Amino acid sequence: MSIIKILSPQEERIKRETENEKSTPKHYSRAVDIVKEIRGKKPVIDIERGLYFTRSFKETEGKPLILRWAKALYNYAEKAAVYIDENQLIVGRSGKQGRYGILYPELDGNIFKEAIEKLPTRDNSPFDISEEDAKIVAEEIAPYWVGKTFHEAFAKSLTEETTRLTYNNDKELTSRYIVNETASFRSSLQWVHDYEIVLEKGFKGIKAEAEERLKALDEYSPLDYTKKSLS
Repeated sequence: MSIIKILSPQEERIKRETENEKSTPKHYSRAVDIVKEIRGKKPVIDIERGLYFTRSFKETEGKPLILRWAKALYNYAEKAAVYIDENQLIVGRSGKQGRYGILYPELDGNIFKEAIEKLPTRDNSPFDISEEDAKIVAEEIAPYWVGKTFHEAFAKSLTEETTRLTYNNDKELTSRYIVNETASFRSSLQWVHDYEIVLEKGFKGIKAEAEERLKALDEYSPLDYTKKSLS
């Protein structure tokens, strides 16, 4: 039986580059040039969305949230810098040129000051930020969002028992047993937590149930499973 290896677009690009750049199809060369331009460069923080979003929210205090969001996004779209890169077909994009990260202060803006200080030197995914932008984050963006962020409201909505299982004791920020968030709490918007099963069975009960299911799976060896599947 012959096995056909299917390459991902990323693997195909690498294969073309390592074998012979001249063989790269013309319609691929533009994308290859874009990748070469940013490869190996340290990403930077683009504060524009966070800044314009925050300034708009300051001006719309007391108004309906849906209106505040609309005005904040309009403010960002109207004022954000637009870059036109040589090899891109879509003319104009916001964000820094090259690799960059965008701030979402409404999710976790109250911890930005601490995060910005650590970003350039942290081991995982370090980011650069200019001194001027770091000052704006620390003095204008982060202070406004203390007590107003999504993750703070989410933490306050939990019961005492669930909070104890969800967060570490130091602060309602880092996960303990139940995973709520990515680095910036975005997945909190998408996860559906089955807290009821945790509170009913406890972690020992869940562990025992998982071990029981694993044991049932282990009763079939890989060879036996193959034979049964083919029969």
